[in-house]
Amino acid sequence: MKKSKYTENKFSVLKNLKVEEKFSSFDKQKKNFIRFLDLSKELDIPVFIHSRGAEEKIIDILEREKCKKVVIHCFMGNFKLIDRIVNNGWTLSIPANITFSEHFQKVVERVKIDSLLCETDSPFLHPVKGMRNTENQGFSVPPISKEIRVNEPANVVESYKMIAKIKKISLKECEKKIEDNFRRLFEIIMV
Repeated sequence: MKKSKYTENKFSVLKNLKVEEKFSSFDKQKKNFIRFLDLSKELDIPVFIHSRGAEEKIIDILEREKCKKVVIHCFMGNFKLIDRIVNNGWTLSIPANITFSEHFQKVVERVKIDSLLCETDSPFLHPVKGMRNTENQGFSVPPISKEIRVNEPANVVESYKMIAKIKKISLKECEKKIEDNFRRLFEIIMV
């Protein structure tokens, strides 16, 4: 890893850079976004991207900036853009609502498991359709599922289960392959 004035702090990721056209000036967001990309390249760490309504612009910027370690979180863009993500060697993070989201199921069908990570996007994107986290709003949630009341990190297993089903592999094999993706991205060596 190349030396940087930031390496003493042991950053491991620049998380969830959110760019949305509907908020503030895109030009201002773009300038700040590129600054974060430069920092991720300087530190040689992955950058997590969340984009709504600016997906193609974000991919254009990532390509122009020659970014290598990129995770696209909860990507709702079209399949032409998904192909660009995969062709650039970037990773797509699949949320727990893959259990009912046709879009995410089709993404998993389309791309190799080597390009995937799993997430819950807790407290959002619940694995049970129609379920919302409302406990923080002062009232309890009626159980739609005996096992799953609120979306929490433990629900990431629902992403793994659905990916395993779609890829026609065991849950254990799915977990191993996605863990390998994580280790490769973060350069973690198993000892």
